[in-house]
Amino acid sequence: KMKKSILITITFLLLTSMTFAQSGKLKRANKHFEKENYEKVIQLYLKVLHKEDNHEAKVKIAFAYLKIENYWEAEFWLGQAIYIESTPSEYWLYYAVCLAYNSKCDLGLYALNKYKTQNPNDERIPYVEQVFKSCNMEKPTIFDWNEIMIE
Repeated sequence: KMKKSILITITFLLLTSMTFAQSGKLKRANKHFEKENYEKVIQLYLKVLHKEDNHEAKVKIAFAYLKIENYWEAEFWLGQAIYIESTPSEYWLYYAVCLAYNSKCDLGLYALNKYKTQNPNDERIPYVEQVFKSCNMEKPTIFDWNEIMIE
């Protein structure tokens, strides 16, 4: 009986320390995110996501990839984040732009229209629609994320 209780205590301590280690990585990643150290952010969030399904990490890693203009990875992570109920609708706008940059025009227009349905008066929509005019071209419209990003 004593061995069983020691084993339970050790298991509890291991699980608790793993949880604190994960939250420590998340806090470190968030600090690097604030400092705009996106390469380090990506490394840390990937470690967190390797261990657990974490919505905050998915969203922030997507934004880090956007900031370094890696639209393939940003599309992947935004594609996961947008289907979580608590995600703001404007992530559909960012997802639409990633899809346009990745020459996935039909899906991108679907994402943009989904966003437009919920936010018909958003002044950023015409700017994003310009990106789709050059979708499937070798050199898409140069896009300034600062025009649409809300941080």
